[in-house]
Amino acid sequence: MSRGRLRRDWREVVQVDPTGILIVLIVVIATFFFFRRVKEPSRRSRFLKRSGMAVMALFGSFFGLFVVGETIMDPGGWEAVGLIASWFIPLVAIAALAWFRPSWGIPILAALTVAAIALMGWRTLDEGIRELEDRIGPITTIATIAVSVAATALGRTRTRAAGIMLLALGSAPFLFWGIANVEARLQTAYLLVSSPMVVTGLLYLLSDRVARRATPPRTEESGGRPLSQAA
Repeated sequence: MSRGRLRRDWREVVQVDPTGILIVLIVVIATFFFFRRVKEPSRRSRFLKRSGMAVMALFGSFFGLFVVGETIMDPGGWEAVGLIASWFIPLVAIAALAWFRPSWGIPILAALTVAAIALMGWRTLDEGIRELEDRIGPITTIATIAVSVAATALGRTRTRAAGIMLLALGSAPFLFWGIANVEARLQTAYLLVSSPMVVTGLLYLLSDRVARRATPPRTEESGGRPLSQAA
């Protein structure tokens, strides 16, 4: 298998593999029953956040293993090791930074999110970039998913910021489709790739909203502390 087939192969995989849709359905059903049983806002917020992490973890693992497997098959050898390391090492470094130092990770991931969206737009509008990816592989898709996985790690402590980034990454293709004519086959493939980002982004934002509602209001009479601690 030539490396140029990688981009075509992944589009065929995401078109026929129902994994992403099944994950979303499972999350929706689990959320419905969990919310019926549990009324405590803090537990609801944690459940939504962890569900979002699970969606992106499963999707990222599936796509990552697919890319790694195809790269090992062709070109193989040390060249394959170099290609895998070129995206895997930065992914681990940025995800670790977002997890352990979120205050540093936010501006870096914000810049990377803007860059990934710009790259998506460039690919959509420029046929030369699409032809280049046909020869060397889905660079834009790998970069976008890598940024989205790192943004998911950021959601551990900066849920709202991570949710906004993921929602922007997942919804950007729809904006570009309205500008350029994209064939239906590509729309289906990119829709399935973007769906986990959109779902996780929405879950993060909902988790943040529920958590904010659960936080007692602060007042001057309580010395800036929640009312529950003022007594």
